[in-house]
Amino acid sequence: MKFCQTAGWHAPADHPDLVAHQEALMVKEGLHEVGRRLADGYDDRFVERLRNSESLAGQLEQALRTGDVERAARPLQALDQACTRCHVEYRN
Repeated sequence: MKFCQTAGWHAPADHPDLVAHQEALMVKEGLHEVGRRLADGYDDRFVERLRNSESLAGQLEQALRTGDVERAARPLQALDQACTRCHVEYRN
């Protein structure tokens, strides 16, 4: 996503296979599948964070799909921060 953002939300020259809205969709779907297949031991806060991140990825996808690149910056930044916070607490 950051490669696409740096390239003005187009496919970067060194990654011509990347399509920003499709990458956002893959992030959204990946987060959804993580939530669907959660093992025991994850608390409600984790589930809430996961759903929030999925929603942010959906907002990002929609903004990119409609070509609203200005609107895309906010959910990307929020998603980046959400992932970092969650990984610090639950993964790292």
